[in-house]
Amino acid sequence: LLLHQRGRDRTTWNALALRLQAAGYAVLAVDQRGHGETGGAEDWTLAQEDARAALSMLSELPGIAPGQISVIGASVGANLGLNACAGLPGCAAAVLLSPGLDYRGITTAGAIQITKGILDGLDYAHQHGYSHCDIKPDNILLTQEGAGGIPKITDWGLSEHAGEKTGAACTAFTPWYAAPEQIAPEQYGLPGPATDLYQVGVLLYLMLTRTHPFAGTDTDSTCRMILNDRPDPPSAYRPDLAPLDAVLLKCLARSQKD
Repeated sequence: LLLHQRGRDRTTWNALALRLQAAGYAVLAVDQRGHGETGGAEDWTLAQEDARAALSMLSELPGIAPGQISVIGASVGANLGLNACAGLPGCAAAVLLSPGLDYRGITTAGAIQITKGILDGLDYAHQHGYSHCDIKPDNILLTQEGAGGIPKITDWGLSEHAGEKTGAACTAFTPWYAAPEQIAPEQYGLPGPATDLYQVGVLLYLMLTRTHPFAGTDTDSTCRMILNDRPDPPSAYRPDLAPLDAVLLKCLARSQKD
């Protein structure tokens, strides 16, 4: 799905669309409200709903499997695309050209709100002695309630109770969302509540930058990066995220004590 910037229309994507089609991708470029053939006035609030509806429609097409849909947006189209992609579990990626925290009222606060909902759920679990240990996009479902949906945490198959730690979660994890203690428990201890916070940090980093903090080419290289490398601050990808650098890097600290 291609979402153009203000003052342009869907034809601004023609050259890129042709290259994507030549590479085997199906492409849908749409005119934002008040642009191109839509007529009428600009309405970015409704344009946000249009973007969500377009992605939802694509996800329901025959032969389209979860993870086969992506969005590319420019300027305000980047904000629209990020919010729409964050609200669709089957959206694999978003390429954002010049996004902002607030562009004509279209904010990227949706990612923050989703994260808050996940943290609220984990706080309840932690208070009852349970850690999830496998927080990742596939295990977060969004209801249709509210403006951006309410996150629900699913698949507690790797969860452990504080009084019954076995270390089983150390050998069963998703590499790109694994915490150091899941890879090297002998060095970093057994998984626990801090593991969930680390994984939420990875998830928020991904939602805001559309890049994994540790993106190896395979399981081994990813695990080595998690254990040895320091992630780039989010502001390296989006300067407007500088206020979030400290909290996200704290979430991704290797030691659970940090």
